[in-house]
Amino acid sequence: MDPAKISVLVVDDDPGMRQVMVRILDTAGFEVTAAENGRDAIRILKTRKFDVVITDMLMPEGDGVEVLMHLRTMKPAPAVIPISGGGQMVSASEGLALAVKMGGRAPLVKPFTAEQLVTAVRSVCGG
Repeated sequence: MDPAKISVLVVDDDPGMRQVMVRILDTAGFEVTAAENGRDAIRILKTRKFDVVITDMLMPEGDGVEVLMHLRTMKPAPAVIPISGGGQMVSASEGLALAVKMGGRAPLVKPFTAEQLVTAVRSVCGG
């Protein structure tokens, strides 16, 4: 699939991480939109369709589980790439395991490389 035709929503409460992911994906040729938390992502998802949603699992104001629950109501639902660096109460692997059970694919543990991010997007889009 042509990267320019793949629309990606990046959801992360860390501004630096969000900006880096947007820059990487934009440079790779994807159409990228960013949301600063799950609540913002759900608001955007109600008005626009995306091929891929990359969501952090641990965020204030709407976490990745809430985003995944909303995405499950969408027909057709976009592919989801869950990301996590872990937190105080849950490890990255625990959060990502839950996300995969809820339909997430190609989970990434922070920190990940630009190549891993681009490869994950391509893999969930059949490329």
